[in-house]
Amino acid sequence: MISPCMPDRTGNGLAMRMGIFLEALARVAELDLVVLAVAGRKEAPATLPESLGIAPQVFAREAFSETRFEMLSRLDDPEARLAGFRAYSRPSFSAPVSAPFLHRMEALGRERRYDLVHVGRGYMAEAGLAAAGEGTRLSLDLDEDDYVSLESIAQLYAERGHPFGAEWFRIDAAAADRMVAAYAHRYDAVWIASPEDAGTLLQRHPTLYPVLIHNAVELPPKPIRRDDGATLLFVGTLGYPPNVEGLSWFAKDVWPRLARRAGKPLRILVVGADPPKAVRNLARKPGLLGLLGGRTAFSVLGRVADLREVYERTTLAIAPLRAGRGTRLKLLEAAAEAVPIASTLDAARGLPLDPPWAWIGNDAEGFAEACVAALRNPEERARRVERGRALIAAEYDRTKVVADLAERFNETLAGPAGEGDRASSGRARS
Repeated sequence: MISPCMPDRTGNGLAMRMGIFLEALARVAELDLVVLAVAGRKEAPATLPESLGIAPQVFAREAFSETRFEMLSRLDDPEARLAGFRAYSRPSFSAPVSAPFLHRMEALGRERRYDLVHVGRGYMAEAGLAAAGEGTRLSLDLDEDDYVSLESIAQLYAERGHPFGAEWFRIDAAAADRMVAAYAHRYDAVWIASPEDAGTLLQRHPTLYPVLIHNAVELPPKPIRRDDGATLLFVGTLGYPPNVEGLSWFAKDVWPRLARRAGKPLRILVVGADPPKAVRNLARKPGLLGLLGGRTAFSVLGRVADLREVYERTTLAIAPLRAGRGTRLKLLEAAAEAVPIASTLDAARGLPLDPPWAWIGNDAEGFAEACVAALRNPEERARRVERGRALIAAEYDRTKVVADLAERFNETLAGPAGEGDRASSGRARS
């Protein structure tokens, strides 16, 4: 398995997605794990791999990033930087999937002679092809439709008056889609997290047949609730632009409306690693009593080792995202922990909303109203929590999803090998 971050059972959404595939593969095969830390920290703890008896090979993004990309990224002139990125023609996240890294994967593939190579995310697709030998089966988890996700971020930047960011993400979107067109069809199995993303991919790539594997979370048997009726929680990777923008939008446009109508002091907990300055500054934002000396509303906690304790004291989880794609694992996690949710439609994309299990508000007025409605009605919060947990149990329970995926991998390994069917003995490796 080649992953862009350290797989885990909790933490950021991509790590959790990679963790599902890691655990499924470990159930059916002797498993090597290579982590090229493109979308995560090189020093992220290998808790899940080690629990499975796997010692990952971990490489830093900086060690392999292409010199050409690093040079264009440092150009002072924005127009020159955009022109360089257009000419580069590859997705930004694929810059570390460079010739030296591909040579490493080729050498590993020759040494280990894998029965199957699985790759996480489309921008890593070249790495899987490099590690594959004659007869190797290939598996690629796209997770989401990167083109639509990046285009939505570009649109958000444009609406906010940031033309450079808008054009950068448009270029990135087109490059990501070219990579899917060039490499995805060479994989025996392609996976996706939501039906909506599968549909948009098929519109542009009609010969691609992605298989739906839901994002999933662990379902605690009996979550503990000890909230005060006034605590909101935002959880998200704070290096991801839609998370930062959504949180900033909530603080600037939603919070004043919500604070006036809440009828009591509220606090907002913000959880996520490496918060940028714009997020750290939220800790200075006043609460309901603001000018009268009331406490600040926002507490920026940064990385939290055990989210379960935070969920226990949360009244309402908020997801004010207005761009991006995929199924938000933090919404699923909150629902599993019996925490009610207020969300935008963008944040809830890919999840069934009928019957309602969350409060939905798309503009600032609507999102504030959604939060107020949830906070004022504990009985309805309890009802929607039950609906949310029923949804998790039916479709997004990690135990069930991992078991289903493991069976699919078993079928793949048992099927015909591809070019030059290769005899193997003993336990398969992947």
